[in-house]
Amino acid sequence: MDTKIDGQEAYYVLGRCYETGEHVEKNVSQAIKYYTEAAQLGHADSQYRLGLCYFDKEDYEMALSWWVEAANSQHRPSQYKLGRYYDSIKDYELAVSWYEQAMLQGSIEAKHKLAKFYENGIFVERDIDTAITYYRQCAQEGLIEAIYDFGRCYADNLIEMKPLELCYDQYEDSAALPQFNIEYKAVDTKVFGHTFPRNRLLKLDGLGTQYNLLLQYTNELGLENKHVQEAIQWYNKAADMGYLPAKYELATFYYEAQEYKKAVELFMQAANEKFPEAMLKLAVCYEEGKGVERSYDMALSWYMKASEQDYAKAQYRLGMFYLNTNDYDHGIEFLTMAANNDYTLAQYELGQLYELGDGIEKSYMHAFHWYSIAAMKGDSRSQYKIGAFYINGEGVIQDDADGIEWLEKSAAQGYKPAQCDLGICYFEGYGVVPDYDKALELLMHAQDLKEAKFYLGKLHEEGADNKKAMQWYTKAAKQDHAQAAFNLAKLSKQLGRGLECKKWYKKAASLGYNLAEYELGMIFFEQEKYDEAVRWISYAAIHGIGEAQFKLGECYEEGIGVPIDKSKAISFYIHAGNQGVIGAQYKLGTLYEAGENVEKDLNLALQWYEKAAKQGWAEAQYKIGCFYYMGEGANKEIERAVEWWGYASILGHSQAQYNLAVCLAKGQGTKRDLAEAFKWYNAAAQSGLEQAQYKLAECYELGKGVKQDINLAIRWYAESAGKDNTVSQCKLGKFYKEGRVIEQSYSKAFEFYKRASFKGDADGSYNLGICYDLGQGVKLDYNKAVDCYEIAAQKGHSAAQCELGLCYDIGKGVKQDVEKAIYWYEKSSEQGNKAAQYNLKWARRKV
Repeated sequence: MDTKIDGQEAYYVLGRCYETGEHVEKNVSQAIKYYTEAAQLGHADSQYRLGLCYFDKEDYEMALSWWVEAANSQHRPSQYKLGRYYDSIKDYELAVSWYEQAMLQGSIEAKHKLAKFYENGIFVERDIDTAITYYRQCAQEGLIEAIYDFGRCYADNLIEMKPLELCYDQYEDSAALPQFNIEYKAVDTKVFGHTFPRNRLLKLDGLGTQYNLLLQYTNELGLENKHVQEAIQWYNKAADMGYLPAKYELATFYYEAQEYKKAVELFMQAANEKFPEAMLKLAVCYEEGKGVERSYDMALSWYMKASEQDYAKAQYRLGMFYLNTNDYDHGIEFLTMAANNDYTLAQYELGQLYELGDGIEKSYMHAFHWYSIAAMKGDSRSQYKIGAFYINGEGVIQDDADGIEWLEKSAAQGYKPAQCDLGICYFEGYGVVPDYDKALELLMHAQDLKEAKFYLGKLHEEGADNKKAMQWYTKAAKQDHAQAAFNLAKLSKQLGRGLECKKWYKKAASLGYNLAEYELGMIFFEQEKYDEAVRWISYAAIHGIGEAQFKLGECYEEGIGVPIDKSKAISFYIHAGNQGVIGAQYKLGTLYEAGENVEKDLNLALQWYEKAAKQGWAEAQYKIGCFYYMGEGANKEIERAVEWWGYASILGHSQAQYNLAVCLAKGQGTKRDLAEAFKWYNAAAQSGLEQAQYKLAECYELGKGVKQDINLAIRWYAESAGKDNTVSQCKLGKFYKEGRVIEQSYSKAFEFYKRASFKGDADGSYNLGICYDLGQGVKLDYNKAVDCYEIAAQKGHSAAQCELGLCYDIGKGVKQDVEKAIYWYEKSSEQGNKAAQYNLKWARRKV
């Protein structure tokens, strides 16, 4: 069409024809061409339409420029459109400015938008009165959205109304309300998001579409709820005009008033018009059988239809519907859709599924991802989860500080599990400096939780307030907190309350706290009620309590409460040992070492000793050292023996300390170090080990590893001699005989030699013989001297053999017998005794 056209209106009409395809083939480019001609001539409607065309082409700069051009000419639609645009990009200052200009030009749509700004305080100061005035004016003009919003203001109690005070009895008796049925409600009733206390809810039969009346009387005043009446009146007007949100709200009202059939009717109308919230609610009605016959197929159908509207809440409910029917694939699929649509509940639920590995591969990293998104939006449950993940290092690098921060955010919102866990952190000092006051405050906030009650008990027990501790433990135990019952039993035992102790141990055991079975069994052991003891110990052993298995093994080994059964004993010892019970591990080592009740096996003995040794059992460490020293159960490795004796020595094992000192003194398996040897002799001696006391005395006597000190030497010889160390007794006998450092006393020397001899010490017998021979400390008696010499000689004592030979040689204390003399001289000579060798020459000449 090349005809030259004059006039703005003509260009505008041609533009509309090409834009709409009216009378000509639709051609947006041609429309833009003609609109531009008119727009450049100042035609406001063309400028507006031109802006719309460019906006559809996503050329926002051109669109805005033409709308501004028209708006500056007081073109109301352009002003409103500019307001909508800036509203959408959250530039509220410009949005308000353009809405106000459009409103001044008579735009009720702009006034409605401004009402929302005033209601919510967006960019302008919140002004409910102005918002309500605008909503009312727009509603009176017939703007359907405003009619709905004005009704919502009544429903949300934003409009103040003077309540009409009524006497309930007058209303109940009034003939003016014959159409009301009175239903007594035992629970709170919720209408339009407001909870009305447990009173009488008056419901009108046959509610029509024009308006419905809900009267709610409170206990105190008996007030007629005019807000509800007005809300419903305006919702009905908007619904009758086809406004789906209003129809949905009316249906919701019926649903909350338990008028399910009427609710379903309205939900169905809105759902058939593809209103997603109504589709979802209808699905819920079918799933729960409210107002319709229960039908999971219909529920699924409506859930699916609502989800197809990209309605996140519906996707979430559909996902949960599938999960409840164990269809995890579809459930997770729709939960993921909802989560990606920023639905917090879905994000949290996905976090739960990934955390637990429920229907999906367990992944703390994915769980953390979804919890994080929800937590950032302020979801207290997710904040709590994130805090726990940081503290435990699950799905994220462990960070106590971040964990505590998230727990605090959740706790600040009143989430009790977070308050409880944060209180525990302050009590235990996890990630924070311990603070019992903060712990108490947080745990008191969360005291409805049994875990909080339990820790309140621990907190008071820690503060030595057993009375309050027992009160809190009791509360937790009554909520079936197993460890609280266990702790309560322990406290009862400490306080001598035997019956209560048993009662709470049994409670804990019934709740699966298996250690309580063991403790209960041990109480019966103390009371020598062995049958009952073994019964409870057996329960604990079966439930895997290692200490119980060890104890049961002892029972079978010794026949306590059960017949002796060595094989069962070994079996229970092995079970306990494999669970790390040190006593059982050491016991098995001794049994395999000795071949007691099992075939002797030094390799197995060493293995069990090593298990106990690695847990710090000093006796086992000492035993391992002996194995390596002797080459039993392992290759002979004195270096390793010294190493293990070193471990045991540090733990205070006196025999290990003595053995280590011997090796250090001799340079066996380690560098010779007399000072270090003295240190360990001293440690063992202080523990009362008599051979160590003797060696310590020797160190002081000879100045080995320490400055010589004869007085200390005598002191330690005396300590050792008092424990029947015969070498020390002989040493003391010599000191008293010679009168070195201490006053000479033959009688005391005689007594020490006698004690040593009595214990079978050859040197003691020999020196005792000298005392009798010389009459030192005792009456001279050659016969007794010969007896003592012979005892020592028979034990290979060289000097005694020489003296005995001399007695036979000269007939002292015995009948002279040169052959016997030669026999004992020879025995002594073989050991290098010079005197015996000399005497032997002369004795042979007598033959």
